[in-house]
Amino acid sequence: MNKNKIASIFIATSIFTTTVLGGSQAFAASNLFSDNFEKGTSKWTTTKGKWTTSSYNGSKVYKQSDKTVNAISKAGEASWTNYSVESEITVDSFNSGNRVMLCGRFTDINNHYAVAIKSDRLELRKRVNGVTTTLKTVSMKFETKKTYKIKLELNGKTIKAYVNGSVKATATDSAISKGAISVFTAKTAAKYDNVVVKSIDGSTSTDSSNDTTSNGSNSSDSTSNGSSNSSTSTGQYGNGTGATANGTTITVTSSGTTLEKAISQAKSGDTILIKGTVKSGSVKLKGDNITIKGESGAKIDFSSTSSGGRGITITGKNNTIQDLEIYNAKDNAIYVDGGSYNRFENLDIHDNADTGLQISNGGANNYMYNCYSHHNYDSKGENPDGFAVKLHSGEGNVFEKCKAEYNVDDGWDFYAAHGAVTLVDCEANYNGEVNGVTGDGNGFKLGGVDNKESGKAAHLDPLNHLLINCSAKGNKKNGFDRNNQSGVVTMKNCVADGNEGKNYNWPLKGKPSALGYEVTFGKAIIEDCTSKNGSNNIKGATLKGNCIGF
Repeated sequence: MNKNKIASIFIATSIFTTTVLGGSQAFAASNLFSDNFEKGTSKWTTTKGKWTTSSYNGSKVYKQSDKTVNAISKAGEASWTNYSVESEITVDSFNSGNRVMLCGRFTDINNHYAVAIKSDRLELRKRVNGVTTTLKTVSMKFETKKTYKIKLELNGKTIKAYVNGSVKATATDSAISKGAISVFTAKTAAKYDNVVVKSIDGSTSTDSSNDTTSNGSNSSDSTSNGSSNSSTSTGQYGNGTGATANGTTITVTSSGTTLEKAISQAKSGDTILIKGTVKSGSVKLKGDNITIKGESGAKIDFSSTSSGGRGITITGKNNTIQDLEIYNAKDNAIYVDGGSYNRFENLDIHDNADTGLQISNGGANNYMYNCYSHHNYDSKGENPDGFAVKLHSGEGNVFEKCKAEYNVDDGWDFYAAHGAVTLVDCEANYNGEVNGVTGDGNGFKLGGVDNKESGKAAHLDPLNHLLINCSAKGNKKNGFDRNNQSGVVTMKNCVADGNEGKNYNWPLKGKPSALGYEVTFGKAIIEDCTSKNGSNNIKGATLKGNCIGF
């Protein structure tokens, strides 16, 4: 492989590291809007209701307390089209079953889409010219005084509602094409916090966030010849990764060519196009320069894998997997076994029995962009992380704008990695418990001991990981965790909020169980970072710049 490709990633990393100016800079490419209400409500325009900022669980929230009116507060731009809006919502009182809503493509009270929660249900609704239509209803229990992460996603005609990271309702409608956002309480009281709007189609806008905190048809088989580059221009770190699609397109559908057969037929430059939902057993991508991509919400359901079976194993190089929902594997959904320069983009990975996406055995210079790995779990809570770069992975793996949430073990795990990892604009939230099963629950667990090399005694493996503009919130254990890493880890413009262990856990000394003796670790660098609603151990770190909450 051309060494220039390796250099492109590391040059980009070094340039960005030295020029980053603050949290809002890196988010400008995908975040259209965010507000945590710590600096007031100047971004919002209210219509009725008693809207105020209030302290709740150690931070500011946007509270509406009038139970006699339909209270609305609007923000954003009327020109927004395809985007998601999410918020952490706490209902104070349902007041005889009335609704609390989060709205998108909002023009006014008479024209908008909304995800609505009641005490006993979730609804997807539209209101056009004053007439309300319920597009989808799902029976669910919502409790007062309990915080739920609610998201409304608007992508063309497809409308989705999420609760705590899981899709709960999907509908199709084309009545409203664009509009701003609003929070909306129908004769009831509620609190909103951490409102985030993200572009789906790549449109950009200046992010005016308060801080850096913040993822078909059954047509017959067909082939066609064409030339296009499947690696998109999004992201700053993916140069030289992924496939160049200039060959044949092989279409995979539920009633036609299988994924396994398509992979066996594909040659360099070919594209495997997934339409609709396809089921598959375990598959292996051994070739190079092949694209696997989805069309219009395509999905790969790996429920046909045998016990302990991975979804897709990749040993080749310069392949691309993009625009897909991947789930139900009996082990990893995606396992990079020594593969290099592969690109993973716009993936929704969930409900697998081990880590969503794992890189091991020398896998190097792979690039992950805008991937969301969540709700991966097993019955014992031992292994499933959101992402893992571990067990003798190689150098130069980069995550940009990726999110790991609600995984039973950790968000990211770098156990026994052999190469430093770069993470930019990544989030690790609420990891450590799924469906009542608990695991370690660290956000970013950065590893440092290798006791898995044949013929070698357990030893420290110092790696200089780099984290820029990353955040860890609400994890069951630590937000940013050393985990015996003896290299010089650098964290810049990172935020840790409300993690149940430590926000930043960076002891100076430790006694790793695999070693059996005490060691002194390399000192981490914590620069321009924030810690809130939690404690820290930073004896093994140096604070630089404008650090808050330590």
